[in-house]
Amino acid sequence: MEFKDVPVHFLCPISQDMMENPTINEAGQTYEYESIVDWYAMGKRTDPLTRKAIQSVQVLIPNHALKSQIQEWKQNYPQMQRKKMEQAEMKLAHEISARDSQE
Repeated sequence: MEFKDVPVHFLCPISQDMMENPTINEAGQTYEYESIVDWYAMGKRTDPLTRKAIQSVQVLIPNHALKSQIQEWKQNYPQMQRKKMEQAEMKLAHEISARDSQE
């Protein structure tokens, strides 16, 4: 399923994709696990966002709270989209009705 209007804090700052395995690095920033591992594998020893020096690339902690939020959002996504569509349809119907009553 393709997701639209993804909350920005669900996106990896490196890949700009929605995170599946959000991981906190030594600097306290969260990235998709594979993205931050690739960053370090390229020999980079700074945090991608803060540019702070990283002492240990081994310090990677799963961000369980964010992962749960993302999973909950994904589960509720179909209902949220239906509600948005219903609201848009109601707004359009109201606009058409208002326009017709002015004519």
